Amino acid sequence: EKVLIPTTKPYISFIGDESGETVISWNSTASEKGSYGQPIGTIHSASVAIESDYFCASGITFE
Repeated sequence: EKVLIPTTKPYISFIGDESGETVISWNSTASEKGSYGQPIGTIHSASVAIESDYFCASGITFE
């Protein structure tokens, strides 16, 4: 699943064992069609979207 951290959830941390070993990925592209048949674009193809304040990530790779 895609990961969304909304504005209502501050102070979230993702802590992995090691960058390159702990990976969050999703198989979307900007040209993928959305529910109305239009390309979803870059902003909607993200694997992880962070909207909250005070997010921290360590030892993790985002693809």
